[in-house]
Amino acid sequence: CGRPPTSGSSSNGGSGSKGTSSGITAKARSQAQAAVKAAEATPSFSAPGPSFDASKAKGKTLWIINISSSIPLVQVSDAATAKALGMVGAKVMQYDGKGQVTNYVAGINEAISQHASAIALYAINPAQVAGPIKQAEKAGIPVLAVQYGEPGAPLPDGISAQASYDYTKAGQELADYVVANSKGPIEADLM
Repeated sequence: CGRPPTSGSSSNGGSGSKGTSSGITAKARSQAQAAVKAAEATPSFSAPGPSFDASKAKGKTLWIINISSSIPLVQVSDAATAKALGMVGAKVMQYDGKGQVTNYVAGINEAISQHASAIALYAINPAQVAGPIKQAEKAGIPVLAVQYGEPGAPLPDGISAQASYDYTKAGQELADYVVANSKGPIEADLM
């Protein structure tokens, strides 16, 4: 199985090509090791805003429209969300998008027809479901983007709030870990 070509790469004799490899300087390794050590420290938490009364969620229903419920991370996240909201008397309805835009649309429409209190789009590009998002807005139902986009980026049209990983920082930390723990040249491919 070959890999897709990368610029500046050499052929591996397969249908694709290997990425380039390079040595790591002592300075680069030292910087990466310091970055890894800092990333492994116990994080601190600062509330992003004032406290609020979560008991106001009692009796409300959050509909989560998942990109695909077969993904383990989606399953873990949905279970944690349901548990947390259950602690304050709210409930979660999950809709499996099965990786198909037509299913995402159907899920949002179902949530609107069931008078959801809020709709969360899990790893779904809001641009793909712009029409149903507008319909949810007209119905007074806030729509949240979860695991889509970088934190702090402008919110897509119709999206009330966002909760996501910092994908760029995760990539930087992964690269630092590889450099810090390599014993020789690194050969890497971008996937």
